[in-house]
Amino acid sequence: MKHRIILPLLAFLLVWTGGIHCEESVQNGFADLSEHSFSRNGAVKLDGPWEFVFGEYVDPDTLDDDQPYRSASIVNVPGKWSEAGIEGVGSDGYGYGTYRLRIMLPENCPLQMAVKIGFVGTSYRLFIDGLETAAAGNPGTGKASSLPKWQSQVAEFSPADRTVELVLHTANFHDTTSGVMDSIWLGTVDQAYRVRYGGLMYELFLFGVLLIMGFYHLGLYFHYRSDRAPLFFSLMTFVFALRIVVYGELFIYFVLPSISWSVLTKTGYLTFSLAVLFFFLFIYQLFRDYVHRLVLIAVDGISILYSLIIIFTPASIYQRLLTAFQLFTLAVSLYILYVLVRAARGKKTGAGLFIIGFLFMFVTLIHDIIKAMVVLPTIFLVPFGLFVFIFFQSMVLTKKFAVAFQQTEQMSAHLLQLNTSLERFVPREFLQFLEKESLMDIQLGDHANHTMTIMFADIRDFTSLSEKLTPEENFRFINSYLNRMGPIIRNHGGFVDKYLGDGIMALFPERPEDALDAAIELRLELERYNHDRAKMNYEAINFGVGIHTGDLMLGTIGENQRMDGTVISDAVNLASRIETLTKKFDIGIALSKAACDQLRDPGDYIIEYLGMERVKGKQKEIAVYVLRGRTRSRREDLLPAGDKSS
Repeated sequence: MKHRIILPLLAFLLVWTGGIHCEESVQNGFADLSEHSFSRNGAVKLDGPWEFVFGEYVDPDTLDDDQPYRSASIVNVPGKWSEAGIEGVGSDGYGYGTYRLRIMLPENCPLQMAVKIGFVGTSYRLFIDGLETAAAGNPGTGKASSLPKWQSQVAEFSPADRTVELVLHTANFHDTTSGVMDSIWLGTVDQAYRVRYGGLMYELFLFGVLLIMGFYHLGLYFHYRSDRAPLFFSLMTFVFALRIVVYGELFIYFVLPSISWSVLTKTGYLTFSLAVLFFFLFIYQLFRDYVHRLVLIAVDGISILYSLIIIFTPASIYQRLLTAFQLFTLAVSLYILYVLVRAARGKKTGAGLFIIGFLFMFVTLIHDIIKAMVVLPTIFLVPFGLFVFIFFQSMVLTKKFAVAFQQTEQMSAHLLQLNTSLERFVPREFLQFLEKESLMDIQLGDHANHTMTIMFADIRDFTSLSEKLTPEENFRFINSYLNRMGPIIRNHGGFVDKYLGDGIMALFPERPEDALDAAIELRLELERYNHDRAKMNYEAINFGVGIHTGDLMLGTIGENQRMDGTVISDAVNLASRIETLTKKFDIGIALSKAACDQLRDPGDYIIEYLGMERVKGKQKEIAVYVLRGRTRSRREDLLPAGDKSS
């Protein structure tokens, strides 16, 4: 999988150069390209020793095309003139001077040629055969007369003959990087622009990848804020994305063409210090058990301090501290590697893959620091190293999510099973009337008012029956009985609120007809149940049903550690009292007047007035009715002829 990503990108880097030839063609200020074929071998880097005159802007018209300049030194390009050992050049690299390179072109040289010039510290004018063809900033003889600017560009020219002379006036009074810092390319116009825009393509490709990954991890953080690792990772990728556009081919000029050199250089330095800060915070969030708290404070403190120095001090101060901060970054990187090794030995998820990606980025970091200090003729590789690191980070993230998804599936299945089990203790309808999604949403004291029909069903003479049975036989009998009666209540739109030992309290929220139909079927099921009991030589049982319609309040009672759902209402008590009348009058089903009055079509049922009765807890008598069954039009649902309630 690793090669599927890295190898195509390396191939891409080779393709965009259009077949670049990188031979060592420059010797002591002279490049012999007489045997070079631009059509076959492509553009060529003009790397090597150039002539250099410090402290003087040499007029190109005064130079001899065939001879070196009289007072010229030899300086490597790319390279810093401050490290060339030239007399009079200080370690700060401040000053100005003239670069010169004489070139011998092949006989079949194209009529139109171009030079691609990149980062020069910190201003320049390029002359080709005595004509000024490109400039960046204003090279002067002092800080006041110099205007710094970094700019990558292509300078086109038409060679008059086979000899071409490049003269570069450059000045640096603002930065520690003096001289030509990138390779200068020579080729056809198409080849030079291919180098230029190929570099832009590479940088924008990495910029886009970093930006996408940054927003992706930022989205992860906003959806799961308890984990701050994605936040710091996204900030780090945003910082590196910004770094890409302010260095190299300087894409920032396409967006902000008037950006000042001061803002540009501060932004570039800040991307370094902030990247160290955010990356270490990212590591800490992932492997906090392996990061010492004092190290965290030290890294954060130094990174923030250097960032503040960059923001509030001139370039002459924060640039001189860069080397120290680079060494500090190497030390931090080694400590991170130590943390990752400890995490891998501790079986921390993803630590092994993390080490591989980090090592790749660590190598590119060392390369870029060396490139900045020694001036290597290569491109900056940290963005590419970060891209590879992100690839491995995505693998770690994928593994982490896969484990989390598996655990979530297991937990969901467990919760589903748990909720299904709990619904056997707390009816789902009870939650719905409290307007709750699950048991976790219920709080002590939750309640709701509704009008419902209440049904009580109680086995007669259960005490005497249970005395003849062992405890185990009692439980088997009760469960056998309830197992037949409970589904009938649900099938008619009701739900069991409580099992009261040998009794049932059920609620019918929609229509009182549902309760009457359920009561009739309960009595029919009792006949079948007794028939089955007779086969086993068990004595028959009987029960009465009381039905009443009224207002009630569903809610939770108890205390925080133990609560229960219940129904509180005078209507509940009245339904229970009406059920007791069934035994007194030896009937099967008794109704209250309120239940009868709520029937849409009382003619569907055979209902007889029993009389006015005084029940316990009531001072006034209440009207009680007997439900005998349904009318003849629904004869199949009439109670059995042998039932005393018929």
